[in-house]
Amino acid sequence: MNRKKKIIDKFNKKVRKAKARMNPGTKGNKPKYISKAERAKLDAAAAQEQLDSGSEQSVEASAQDQAS
Repeated sequence: MNRKKKIIDKFNKKVRKAKARMNPGTKGNKPKYISKAERAKLDAAAAQEQLDSGSEQSVEASAQDQAS
């Protein structure tokens, strides 16, 4: 009985591992890890983009005021 149980447990363990490899997202759907340096780069790029879009809007607003 004990030997049979051990064999079945080993088989079930292999099956569980194979299923886990086939469906990697089922464990928790965690987002991909982003390092602290990468987050800083992304924040800096977003801030720069906001500054660029803000300056474009102010230029457009001043151009519209001059046209009026």
